[in-house]
Amino acid sequence: MTLVSVIIPVYNTENYIERCLNSVINQTLKDIEIICVNDGSIDKSLEILNKIKLIEPRIVIINLETNSGVSNARNVAIAKSKSPYLFFLDSDDTIEPECLEILYNDILKTNSDITMGAFNYYINNEYDSSNTTIVCDFLSNKNLDSKIVLTTIGGKMFSKEIIAKNQIEFNTNLTTYEDLIFTFECITYNASISAVPIGLYNYYLLRKNSATYNMPKQNTKREALLYFINSGIFNKLNDDNKITFLNTYMLNLIHWYHVYKTPAQKKQIREIYKYMRKNIEIRLLKQCSTYIGIKNISKNLLENILSLRSWQNLLRKF
Repeated sequence: MTLVSVIIPVYNTENYIERCLNSVINQTLKDIEIICVNDGSIDKSLEILNKIKLIEPRIVIINLETNSGVSNARNVAIAKSKSPYLFFLDSDDTIEPECLEILYNDILKTNSDITMGAFNYYINNEYDSSNTTIVCDFLSNKNLDSKIVLTTIGGKMFSKEIIAKNQIEFNTNLTTYEDLIFTFECITYNASISAVPIGLYNYYLLRKNSATYNMPKQNTKREALLYFINSGIFNKLNDDNKITFLNTYMLNLIHWYHVYKTPAQKKQIREIYKYMRKNIEIRLLKQCSTYIGIKNISKNLLENILSLRSWQNLLRKF
């Protein structure tokens, strides 16, 4: 049996998938399976996958005829996986050579259900060391299990047992924050969390055809919050974890707005702010260090709170 299943949804990333796979193939931890779900790509992604599989037997290709979304692709791969631990990787990102070995050793040593490393941020293919340093500092926090801010599923290693035992899945109706919801649903089942304050996951921002670059016009981030609250997941959390979720959610809204800064985003954040004021206890919101940032965006106040330095300072407050 392999030790770790690396799950990679693939959709129209012909220019990046080989780079991504090479970073996995060259891992120091060799006893892995690499599950690539081709999610109805219409470019040469599947052709590239098949070519690489000829020389790399650890690759498992699942071909979906039509595009079903990243959540369904991940769910399909989880069901197919044979390893006790799962690692999620986007097909346009890469990981450092010792990433899987370091996280695997950590999850065994700490006996945790989830472990994570820091991101190395690349903005338009240029390395942004400041963001990596901030997140590494954050991950050194000994109280991490009540202070998660990393929403993306990439860079996290999960015990398959907690996912299978509690029948946790990625929500296929969400197009954003599905990974945040997935992680916090694990927390509702008392998942234990550890972290390694080392940049292990190489995260590339602002690729022109990426999901984060082409932000949808509809308020999908509001829909993710509605789902989390209306599904009952939010109410299963204790107050500390509710505050953690809200801080996580709002911090990433601030970062999202800082990167793109469009009127449509400001409108969406204003809608989210109104919804939170109406549906979430104000005593919880006031305990969130990120609440003032969302309030200011929604009211057109203090534009400088959205500076990168301010965002980093918010992260340091946790």
